[in-house]
Amino acid sequence: SEEKNHISLGVAVEKTINMVRCRLLPEVIKALAENRSRQFPQNVFEIGYVVEPDKDADVKSRNVLKIALAHSHATATILDARQAVESLASQLGIPVVLKAHDHPSCIPGRCLSILADVKGRKKTIGFVGELSPEVITNWDLEQPTSVAEINLSEMCGL
Repeated sequence: SEEKNHISLGVAVEKTINMVRCRLLPEVIKALAENRSRQFPQNVFEIGYVVEPDKDADVKSRNVLKIALAHSHATATILDARQAVESLASQLGIPVVLKAHDHPSCIPGRCLSILADVKGRKKTIGFVGELSPEVITNWDLEQPTSVAEINLSEMCGL
C-alpha cells in the first residue's frame, strides 16, 4: 500500500511519538480492535483534527477537521457507511457525488470516492468502502467492516 505524506516531528518530549496523525481511520479501526470482545454490531465515529502538509503555509502544514466512521457486524457492507455519509451530507445541506475508487485498505470494487462542490468545482473530500480481508486480519477484527473518512474542512469550506 502507498504511504501518505505526513508531518514528522523533530524532537518530541514523548519519545514514542515521531509524527502527527494525518488520518483518523486508523484510530477508529484501533477502537474496533480493542473492543472486539464487545457485543456487535459496533458503530464507531471520531471527529478531530489531523495535520496535513501544506507547502504554501508558513509552517508548511495545516490543521484539517475530519470525520471517520466504521460499522462492524456480520453483514456489514459498503451500504452501511454510505448511508451514514449520505445522511451527514444531507443534514449539512451539502450535495455529494459518489464514484468508483480504489483505496489500499478496501476491497477492490467496493470503494467509492466522495466528491462535493467546493468553491464551484467538484473536489474529492473522502472515501467510503469495505475493509479488505487483509486489513481485517491484520487488525484481528472479528467482523466485516465498512468505513468512511471525510475531510470536513473541505466539505464545509472551513
